[in-house]
Amino acid sequence: MAKSKDEIRAEKLFYRQNLDKKYYQKSNRIIRKKLLKVPAFQLAKTIGIYYSVNKEVDTLKIIKYLLKHKYNVVLPRIVGAALQFHQINNLQTDLSYNAKYKLYEPDNKLPIYAPQLIDVMIIPLLSYDLDHHRLGYGKGFYDRYLKDFRGTKIGLGYHFQFVEKLPCEPHDIPLDIIVTN
Repeated sequence: MAKSKDEIRAEKLFYRQNLDKKYYQKSNRIIRKKLLKVPAFQLAKTIGIYYSVNKEVDTLKIIKYLLKHKYNVVLPRIVGAALQFHQINNLQTDLSYNAKYKLYEPDNKLPIYAPQLIDVMIIPLLSYDLDHHRLGYGKGFYDRYLKDFRGTKIGLGYHFQFVEKLPCEPHDIPLDIIVTN
């Protein structure tokens, strides 16, 4: 019998939380190098990206690279049941901690970017499959946002997060590219 989304989430989250430090660091270096070679990423002017927490694929060095190389960098902010992407210019001054979701978000006074203004979206995941479906945390924030997004959708994941086939629903939006170690 196939596993449910909740069972897969719990399993992949457990493995991720218990990652060996050496594996984590090496995997993140590999994923970062591969991402920088993706043509859509190289050609983008505006990139949406999450601020990683809890041993998600590390995006902090990617964000620093993007800011240094003058990309427009937009990060998600949770507003009710939706995501809004705000442009950041400085990691020290433009972010605040959201205690409810235990993550960093851009200040709500920063410029908001509509989905059609973002060229590439870097998306967190707990699991992914052969058809590029992703499994997130189960709140549907990214699926709701991505229904109006027309740019390139890139997921960052570790090998152990792969499953052959995820259970999917009509509202689940597949990724265009998955970068892994």
